[in-house]
Formats: sequence, C-alpha cells, structure tokens
Amino acid sequence: MKIDIAINSSNSNPFYLDFWPSVSKAWRRLNINPVLLYIEDNDNVAISEEYGNVIRIKPIPTFPISLQCQIIRYWYATQLGNKVGVISDIDMYPMSNFYFNTQLEQIPNDKYVHINPSVGNIPACYHVASGDTYSKVLGNISFDTYISKAILSSNGINTRYAGNEYWSVDEVYSTLLINNYEDKSLFHFIPRDGGQNGHRIDRSTWKYDRQLVSKGYYYDIHSIRPYSKYSNELKKIIDLL
Repeated sequence: MKIDIAINSSNSNPFYLDFWPSVSKAWRRLNINPVLLYIEDNDNVAISEEYGNVIRIKPIPTFPISLQCQIIRYWYATQLGNKVGVISDIDMYPMSNFYFNTQLEQIPNDKYVHINPSVGNIPACYHVASGDTYSKVLGNISFDTYISKAILSSNGINTRYAGNEYWSVDEVYSTLLINNYEDKSLFHFIPRDGGQNGHRIDRSTWKYDRQLVSKGYYYDIHSIRPYSKYSNELKKIIDLL
C-alpha cells in the first residue's frame, strides 16, 4: 500500500486555513499529494496550490459548516476509486517517511488501515484505504445523505464543544460503521509506538529534542495555534527535517 492523497479540509476561518500552505508542503515532502476540501460560499479567497490541490465546495445550508468540514473528508475518501487516501487534520504535520510510507509497504491495497487507533471512537487521523475500500465500509452515498446518517448515529450523545454542534460526530459515525462491518478481516489497525501521542510533538505539551527531529524520531506535529502567532516556531522544527 502506498498513500496517494492526504485529505484535509477547512472553511475560510484563518484558525485552520492558515496552516494549508505549510502543511501541504510537509505532505509533498513525503511524496504524498495533499488535497484541501474548501467549504465556503466565497469563491474569491486566494488559496495556494503550490504543493497541493484545492477543491472548492459549496456548503449545504441545512448543516453547520463545522460539521461539514469534518465529515467531507470521509465522504471524499469514498470517491477516490483505486487511489489510496489518508484522512488528516489541517493542523497535523507529517514528519516521518517510516510512519506514512515504509510501514505500509507490505499491506495489500484492499485493506482498511488505521495507523493510530484508540479505545473508543477511532480518531479521524489516520484512516488509510483506497476509495473502493472506503466505499465498502462507509457507503457509496451522497454527501448530504452521509451527513444525515452521521447525525442520526449521534442521538443521545453530547456532541457540543466550544460552541460547535455535532463536534466529533464524524468519528462517532465512522467508528460505528467500522464496528458493524461484518468482515473484520478487511481491517488492519497498527498501534502507534508509544501510545496515542507517541513520537509526536504535541500542542498540549509542546516540547521536542532538536537532535531527535533531525534523526526522524517524531512521526508528526499536532500544531500549536493560531498559525499566525506560531509560524516562526513551526518553521524552526520543519527546517530541522
């Protein structure tokens, strides 16, 4: 298995969108093509396509745009055909060729892989599968139908967070579909060395060893935010790669 496409999403909120130019460069460095699913009514926002492709999508008026930005990644993954896509967050920087390339080389393309599973809801980062395999598990349906089904799956669950409605419903619904899929042999989940945040430079603690960065110890960066405030700090790490 070889990842072809890294799936990111955002609306025009600079809290997220500002990461795109540098995070797309990080994915391209690993020979993975990044795609930004940009959900917004405004077509006049300039977005760099130097390192990745931008797909502009009109939001559906009946659903919160924050929910659409989360769920669009799963739906778009089902549209990739025989190409392999990894679902990621726009503020998550890939660092390790081993983690995103080498460890997947011996896995058949028809498997549904996750390289950072956890107990409970399966994180959005990092589902890995071909579009055909995503379709088997997540369904081959329209975007608005997928959203409606995801909302129904969260009935009775508190999904409000930081003023957003239906937060994490994308993970709730994809986890439900995976758990209910009859043929469990389809799945290949790879526990992350060191646990959920192992080999990660994480915003919750934000510390790292410069020598370990140079040696390829870290798998990814869960970035501090906003980018406008911490861009120089991020650049220091990325320049060490």
